[in-house]
Amino acid sequence: MDLSVVIAFYREDKEILFQCLEAFRKSAEGIKYEIILINNSMQPLGLPSDLIVINNVNNVGIAKARNQGVAVAKSPVILFLEPDIIVSNLCVKKMFDFLMSRKDISAVAPKLIFPDGSVQHNFRDLPSIFYPIYEIFSLPVRNYKTEDGFYDFLGLGSLMFKKEIWERVGACDERFIYGFDDTDWCKRAKQKGLKLYYYPEAEAVHLLHKSVVASGGRQVDFYLCEVIYYAKHYGFLAGFLLKVFIILFSLARILVLTFKPSRRATRHLLLKLIKRLVFLK
Repeated sequence: MDLSVVIAFYREDKEILFQCLEAFRKSAEGIKYEIILINNSMQPLGLPSDLIVINNVNNVGIAKARNQGVAVAKSPVILFLEPDIIVSNLCVKKMFDFLMSRKDISAVAPKLIFPDGSVQHNFRDLPSIFYPIYEIFSLPVRNYKTEDGFYDFLGLGSLMFKKEIWERVGACDERFIYGFDDTDWCKRAKQKGLKLYYYPEAEAVHLLHKSVVASGGRQVDFYLCEVIYYAKHYGFLAGFLLKVFIILFSLARILVLTFKPSRRATRHLLLKLIKRLVFLK
């Protein structure tokens, strides 16, 4: 066995999952692999019998699901693959060959493209203390270039890595239900001196909006995880101030949206976010 593929499924489109699996099989030509699917959806998926399936009784979150997959993986190389990523022909083969040819590289990620043709920045610097301000107000953080090379952050959603580095860095922090689990893991990888490489020669299409729209609650989980990340790496005060900032920003948005009856669902989501932030331990 050369490669273990770990896919965590929650509320994405099941038909897109089947497209993901089909595209992977075509792209992994010449590689002996196993596919491990972590089912957080609490429903049968009708998957092919050759998959290794772990059915969770509830949604344990993306970090724990990935840990479950790695725990049963039998191969020296692992690929995390989100169920709404459609790899191009030979994408997996290119990544695998490149990773195996470079002893100085611990992990590699492909170029991800959105359906409209724009590039997803799954490669970048680790976020600074000021990142939440840019992110909440949707401000441009930096000008990105799609150049291959070493980066401090690569998204785990399409990351291929040598299993030995997983043992050095450690598993994903399971407090991260959705979001910032990859940021936390990459930060720890950097502290260990490991090299992460962005490899745009391999390409895939990421239907990101499909998975996000499938569950509005994921937006709530994302901000909760952001608070956890900053408290973990910048101290309790940073996490507390970020929490207060998000609550105040959400209250301001709710006030504005009271004049827009059609945005009732958004107001409900913001109230849910505030409630969970207040009771976040």
